[in-house]
Amino acid sequence: MFEKQFVHNIKNQPMKKSALLILLFVLGSALLFSQNMDEKNGPWRSTYPDGSVKSTGQFNHNIPYGEFIHYYKSGIKQSVTVFENQGIQARNSTWYESGNLMAEGKYFNKQKDSTWSYYGDSIDQLIAVEQYTMGKLEGRSITYYPGTTQAAEIILYHNGIKQGELRKYFPDGQVMTEGTYLNDKLEGPFTLYYPDGSTQLKGIYENGEQAGEWKYYSIAGKEITYEEFIYQQSTSIEADDPDKSGEKIQPF
Repeated sequence: MFEKQFVHNIKNQPMKKSALLILLFVLGSALLFSQNMDEKNGPWRSTYPDGSVKSTGQFNHNIPYGEFIHYYKSGIKQSVTVFENQGIQARNSTWYESGNLMAEGKYFNKQKDSTWSYYGDSIDQLIAVEQYTMGKLEGRSITYYPGTTQAAEIILYHNGIKQGELRKYFPDGQVMTEGTYLNDKLEGPFTLYYPDGSTQLKGIYENGEQAGEWKYYSIAGKEITYEEFIYQQSTSIEADDPDKSGEKIQPF
């Protein structure tokens, strides 16, 4: 039980900033395609309960065209979406209330499509890039260490589910974790490395569950027991979390 929980924490350590950012963006972008679609023609705008402007744009028989602008309650611009091709295609840029860019990408038939990029507010730096086809993740999804161009995690997707290689990295680019997803579950060899490239642990996954014998190694490269390994983690190893790089992994 403890062994499974430890490895679960290792492979699922959250990328907190990017996950929160993407959630905030999804909630915000929902406003874009959830307007009451009564017959609309010509210039259009919506307001907040206090009467301040929420959105502006224009329609041609309910089909949006040109530039739509959404505002925060403070009056600061939240997003700009430019509709083309009878409203089928759209380009979107969304900002934090601070004015820093939050996300940018394209829509096709009201669904995310092609490359979407996400940025942090406090540092105004790229923190994640995702590829979409008709609203579903497709290809490489990359999370970066904030303020750098170094990937923290790369996961392959197909038709919206994890399918293929998983890799996590230390801030210096050294591989931290290697594994493979099959139909959204870990499958096959799984390896966790020390920052110097030597192996921490390795084993096999079958249908998302640990299977067979798992081996654990000291920093010196000696095979050790699971109990020795856990004690070592509590005193030495860097966390698998780009928001807390340099801290220790908490195994439980």
